[in-house]
Amino acid sequence: SRIARRRDPQLTAELGSVMERRGLTQEARRLYADAALLARQRGERELEAAVSLRLADLFNRSGDQAQAGRLAARAKELSAAQED
Repeated sequence: SRIARRRDPQLTAELGSVMERRGLTQEARRLYADAALLARQRGERELEAAVSLRLADLFNRSGDQAQAGRLAARAKELSAAQED
């Protein structure tokens, strides 16, 4: 259900991946952004980093290198924080 998906960042990210493979870029972006926010709210930095990279790749392929760069930088920050 929509409510269950919104509570589970991993499931939301997987749905984003399905939408991406189906060519539904806008829906994939929305789902990835939702998943990243949910992961951030839960303190799941590793998942947030992974989803941020997926989102960065999607923005990069659509020609928005600036947003892709911001998201990739965020993912790098999260990964560095994991190592501390």
